[in-house]
Amino acid sequence: RTKWLIALCLCVLVMLLEFLTYHMAYRIGYDEGMLTTPPVVVQKSDEKAMQNLSRFMADVFASRESLAGILDNREERLAWIRDPELRTETAWGLTRELISRGGAILALPAARELIDAGYAAGRCQVWAPRADAVAKALLAEHQYTSAYDYLKTAEEGYEKEGMTEPLVRTLQTMSSIDQMLNRNEQANMLLQRAVDAASHLGPDALPVRSRLLAAQGRLARTTGRIPESREYFKKALALCSQPDKTTGDLALASISMGEAMLEAGRKEEARELFLKGLSGSENASYLLNDCLNALRGLARISTEQGNYEEALAYLYQAEGAARGVLPADHAFWAGLYDQRGWVNILR
Repeated sequence: RTKWLIALCLCVLVMLLEFLTYHMAYRIGYDEGMLTTPPVVVQKSDEKAMQNLSRFMADVFASRESLAGILDNREERLAWIRDPELRTETAWGLTRELISRGGAILALPAARELIDAGYAAGRCQVWAPRADAVAKALLAEHQYTSAYDYLKTAEEGYEKEGMTEPLVRTLQTMSSIDQMLNRNEQANMLLQRAVDAASHLGPDALPVRSRLLAAQGRLARTTGRIPESREYFKKALALCSQPDKTTGDLALASISMGEAMLEAGRKEEARELFLKGLSGSENASYLLNDCLNALRGLARISTEQGNYEEALAYLYQAEGAARGVLPADHAFWAGLYDQRGWVNILR
């Protein structure tokens, strides 16, 4: 028994010494490793990271469907990004890339989730313009109903953050869509809200106010309130008679002022403004309704000047632009064919 007891004690002593030696060596090695990582470890880690990144980027640029697949499974595919904010920004960057490749419809689920999460986190100032950007991409593809939902989201964010200028622009765009869809009462209400919001802008916002007045005049004329529409046009002309540029919203201002000039009998000035507005609205599909009005205005001027072939050319151009976009029961079609019939009779 004594021999076995001595042997057991020796075994325990050896195991204790081995454990203490291993633990001390491990701690020393760990501390040294934390201070100076061996170059081989760094190199292998970098190589692995680059391989993962290369595979990820290859999937991103492979096709729209591949990119959409990453977004649909982004919790898994972007898990290698540890910072939550950076992961969200990366997801939005991928969403924007998919939209830019003509995949706006494929990007909608991810866009909606990201925007809603941004609003829930109280970051409306960042995400409202992004909702606006999604809406513009949808408008470019004539997806008016989906675009309207994102515009409404952007409008709520702009209003909450007190971002007046983009709020006015968004309200007017929503109003234009309502007019295209024959929702004139809703369009009028939104225009009035835009006018009320624009009253808080500074003196540099005269072009914005004149554009809104012209839009109100056009809506009044559409609904048969002719004297009221002329009053709106007169006020619009008094505020801003000659917009100098024709890009973006100012293209709409040019068309609106052209309509005002035509109502006032100043045909040559109206023609010049219509042409400027049309040249500056090529990439703004939300201006379709206004572009159609400009083309019909140009046809009216050409008809009154006896240039019937040119008038018909403008009317055929308007028909081509509206075909497949405006619904068959839209008031535009009756007015267009009526005008074309009179031009043919005069010819």
